[in-house]
Amino acid sequence: MAPRTIGDLMADFRSYIPHVQDGECQALVWKALQLIHGEEDLSFFVAEPPARIVTEAAYSTGTITIVGTAITLTGGAWNPAWTGRRLIVAGRAERYSIAITGAASGTITEAYLGTETTDLTYTLFRDVYELPANCEFSKEIVVFDVLRKEEITFVDYEALVFERERSSARPGQPLRVARVGLSADGKPQLLFDPPPSAAAPYLVPYYRSATKPATLTTPLDPPWPNAFHDVPALRAVVEYANRKGHPRRAEWAKQYRVRMRKLRSKCDGGNELRRRLRDRRLEDSAGIVSMYVTMREG
Repeated sequence: MAPRTIGDLMADFRSYIPHVQDGECQALVWKALQLIHGEEDLSFFVAEPPARIVTEAAYSTGTITIVGTAITLTGGAWNPAWTGRRLIVAGRAERYSIAITGAASGTITEAYLGTETTDLTYTLFRDVYELPANCEFSKEIVVFDVLRKEEITFVDYEALVFERERSSARPGQPLRVARVGLSADGKPQLLFDPPPSAAAPYLVPYYRSATKPATLTTPLDPPWPNAFHDVPALRAVVEYANRKGHPRRAEWAKQYRVRMRKLRSKCDGGNELRRRLRDRRLEDSAGIVSMYVTMREG
């Protein structure tokens, strides 16, 4: 069978409920795909290869002088291409967002709270990193340190920020990671704590979100297994029938539940992740790492 398309799902939908306008039918099947991606941990949703994050080394060469929000560096050289960097001054707990404007200049976005402003020892670091735009960020995530061959603990963002506010911890080996919302261009982000002091690779297996096809004849991405090609359309039928109070809504809802149970048993995402990470060990220049992922139950 050829790869399924939105047009195919609309035809499947109309085999249950024929008289629905094109625009509404298309919106219903696309919404059904999004709902299933958000709710289910299915093996064909698993991205291959996993995301790879390489952290950036912290920088603390030279000293700085602060006048208002302007920063001047002496005895070092910054890279104006650095983005997402934060600044911490020795002896102080607060961390400042900074825009690097030149090899020896920058601007912080918050007013400096210290009284000493010249010849300050400092550290520039980056602690927030992006995941791929198609990462289903609602799913649980486990991050693996490739070099140390160990899991980075995933924690609640609010708790992490609360603890950081009480601590003057400097960059070091990250021990925890948390979700921190979306970047300006809509990519999910992770916050490392402590901020990485060195460049290091991390692997993040993840579930892909639904990608909206460009046209009605564009193949679904990721593709659906042929044996369960009817499931997205059936989910759309259930949503529509419930909204309209259709007399067969209970029948179709039961049919969907039965089909989804079979799909979960055949395409368990957690098992697929473990199989891939066991049978096709992920290689890095530092060595071969065997990993596992804990995901929520489907």
